[in-house]
Amino acid sequence: MLVAYSLTQCAHAVPGGSAVAALEMAAALRSAPTPTAIVSVGARRADRQPLDRLPSPWVQYQLPYPAIYELWNRTDRGALDRLVPDADVVHLTLAFCPARRAKPQVCTVHDMFPLTHPETLTPRGARVLRTGLERVIERADLIATPSRASKDELIAHGVDADRIRVVPWGATPAAFSDADLEEVRERLELPDSFVLFAGTIEPRKNLDVLLAAMEHVDEAVHLVLVGPVGWGEVSNRIPGMTAERVHVLGSQTRSDLLALMAMASAVAMPSVAEGFGLPALEAMAQGTPVIHSQTPALREVVGTAGPAIAADDVVGWATEMDSFVLDSDRAQALGQVATERAAPQTWNRTAELMRAVYEELV
Repeated sequence: MLVAYSLTQCAHAVPGGSAVAALEMAAALRSAPTPTAIVSVGARRADRQPLDRLPSPWVQYQLPYPAIYELWNRTDRGALDRLVPDADVVHLTLAFCPARRAKPQVCTVHDMFPLTHPETLTPRGARVLRTGLERVIERADLIATPSRASKDELIAHGVDADRIRVVPWGATPAAFSDADLEEVRERLELPDSFVLFAGTIEPRKNLDVLLAAMEHVDEAVHLVLVGPVGWGEVSNRIPGMTAERVHVLGSQTRSDLLALMAMASAVAMPSVAEGFGLPALEAMAQGTPVIHSQTPALREVVGTAGPAIAADDVVGWATEMDSFVLDSDRAQALGQVATERAAPQTWNRTAELMRAVYEELV
């Protein structure tokens, strides 16, 4: 079986979790006991720099990704099987779908934010992504989504349940020695205990509630922020009285990110909405509990591996941050729960489920 596999998001300035998930899934599909052959289909980078994230073999549209998305949204042109004519199946790994030419198409819809939370997107982003979702609903033979919560939202917006397949994302635990972790801690000048936020800094991630909570926590609590800046202002980005206890690290390598997750007393995900919440599962795979908002997808992923707090409950977030930093026994106990819950959720399982979707279409 040969799949034309879109990876246009790898050309984004901030690729985000969808790119991580698509790349991990591609690697697992190729290495499975019954391997799936994949041709990656990418976009031209806006800065015309070489593409460095597409697995080989790959082909490329001679357009940057914004133009590709507009092409797919506004016209009947741009079918992937024009670039990969031998493909048996086309997989769009982002919620944009060209008109079908000859081969069946499955599209991954990570979330429904353009319809459910448009205020968390830029006006242009909301417009383009909303149209993209409409085209997916019109054109895709099957829709894959990483959570039951996202499936429920698709159904609520009129998609027939028979067209939807839940294909959860996975996580691969990384092994670190004490010396490895200490090297990262010293290099990044971090305290012994901290709560970690990992994600793109944008309104949907609700970072403000953590920064506000830092005004109420014990002085032993530090907050470490990892991730690129997406868009939008974060008010009171680092409150003055706690600036020495808020560590802004920006983007980090995958290895360092997983090491930080392994070191953290807890990972905090206060998002107002998620389609899955990959950092939560990755933290759990490292044996770290997750304090998370009460969004359905995060409840689904985390389960009993961490407390759920209302997204706007500043005192509630402060209380839980205090608890995990100051009570190492609780952090360790819930960390064990996290490890056990994450263990079966592997990329190999994701690949097996995705392969089954392809086989439905062939």
